[in-house]
Amino acid sequence: MNSTPLWLPLAIAGIGLLGTIMGTVTGVLIAQRRSDRREREIWQRERDREQQLWAREDALRNFEQRRDTYVSFYETLRKTVLKVYDTFYERKEDYNSNELVLYDSIRRDLGMAGVLQDGRPIPGSGWAVDGGE
Repeated sequence: MNSTPLWLPLAIAGIGLLGTIMGTVTGVLIAQRRSDRREREIWQRERDREQQLWAREDALRNFEQRRDTYVSFYETLRKTVLKVYDTFYERKEDYNSNELVLYDSIRRDLGMAGVLQDGRPIPGSGWAVDGGE
């Protein structure tokens, strides 16, 4: 006959089953933790990549907006200078020398040919008086 009580093999089987279940749960938790960390790192890298992309797009958009603004400013400035030139050209016989000096400096600042040389209108500039100047 068997001298081992019945509860002992059942207890050992229960402990084995409990150990298997605990080992499985522990393995799943460890794997899930590593998976979560890996996903978090991937998500962070994607987020950093998106932020870099957005920063480049913002810089490009900023450059384009500044360029458009500068072009608009220079077109407006050119129209203004042409208007000033037309106004002076229409009044060339009674020009104010201070206005002509200012006009000459504006033209030179814009890289255009000046209308004064040694403080006198250049012949052929439209500002020279026919009396020898």
